[in-house]
Amino acid sequence: MVDNGSDSQAMPEPKGSIMPLEPVSALSIIASAISIAASIKQIMSDSRVDFTQALRIFGKKATPKQNALLQDAKFRDSISGLLVISPKLLKQLEEEAKACEDSYIKDRRKSKTNLDKEKAELRATQCICNTLRAIMRHNDGNLPSDEFAGYWKSYNCEL
Repeated sequence: MVDNGSDSQAMPEPKGSIMPLEPVSALSIIASAISIAASIKQIMSDSRVDFTQALRIFGKKATPKQNALLQDAKFRDSISGLLVISPKLLKQLEEEAKACEDSYIKDRRKSKTNLDKEKAELRATQCICNTLRAIMRHNDGNLPSDEFAGYWKSYNCEL
């Protein structure tokens, strides 16, 4: 149990749950995974190599941020799970996720009140859920990894 510092009942400790990220972080990670998946899929097609070989090839020209993300096995699982989606659709989903991120940042900057910030966060959360729903629609009703499933749960997404 976690002691919340009051006399009320202690809150149960989360078990293996993924704590919600700031929406901009989740959107950035999702967009990065989609972008890298599109690149990996292209390398696999062009070079006729498997996923592991394509990851190595991609890693040689990846940005430091991309290479840092690729060190995480869960992130690599997300990429692998996205490879069933066509390259054109991956590119579209990447653009949509980046647009959500940009919109969220812009809305937060121009917010004058906490209510405006909450509205911006709600729109970003809806955008995260819309992106994840689109991925599911083109991935046999599944999310590509536990990490993406964690985002789904954290942001209370619904079908």
